[in-house]
Amino acid sequence: MLTSNSLSGSTVDNPAIIFGFVIIIAGLYVQAYLNRPLLAANTMTFAFWLIQVLVISHDGVTSTAVFWILAVSPGATLIAGARSGLIWYLICLITIWLTAALQYYGLLATLSETSALHMIQLGPGRVFYIAIEVTSIMTILVVVTFVFWSARRRIEDNLRDAVRALESEVHYRTQAEAEARQSVNAKSTFLVTRNMSL
Repeated sequence: MLTSNSLSGSTVDNPAIIFGFVIIIAGLYVQAYLNRPLLAANTMTFAFWLIQVLVISHDGVTSTAVFWILAVSPGATLIAGARSGLIWYLICLITIWLTAALQYYGLLATLSETSALHMIQLGPGRVFYIAIEVTSIMTILVVVTFVFWSARRRIEDNLRDAVRALESEVHYRTQAEAEARQSVNAKSTFLVTRNMSL
C-alpha cells in the first residue's frame, strides 16, 4: 500500500498506514509475550479500523475506501469472538454515520477533490443513501459471520465431546485390559500353586 501510494503520488494516507502497522506489531508482541490473545486480536482490529477511519476522514463515505471498514466487524468476530464482533459492529456503524454527517455538513477538514466532485455530482443528501447502503451490507456480513461463527463453535463443541468420549473409551478399555491381565496372572498363580500342592 505504501508503495502504490508513493507511486501514485497519494502519500497522504501513508502516516496512517505506518501508524496502523506499528499498532499491529504491538498486538503481535502482546500475543507472543503477554499471552493475551483477546487483547492482541482487538489491538490489531483497532489498528485496521484506525487506518480506515483516517482514510475515510480524507475522502468521506462517497469514496470506495469506506467499503474497507466492512471487514472490521466480521474479522473481529472470527478472530476474537461474537462479543468483540458486535462491539466493533457498533463502532463501525457510529464511524460511518458520523463521517456521513460530517461530510454532509461540510465539516470534513481534508475532503479530497474526488469526494468533493462526488458531492457536487450526487448531491449532499446522497451521503446518507451511501451510509444506508454501507450499513446494510455490513449488517448482512455480520449476520452471515455470526451464523458461520456459531456453526463453527457448535462443530468444535461436538468435536471436543467426541474426543472426550474417545478418551473415556480408551481409559475404560485400558483399565479393563489391566484387570484382565491381573485376572490371568492370579489364575496362573493359582494354578501353579495348585499344581505344586498336588
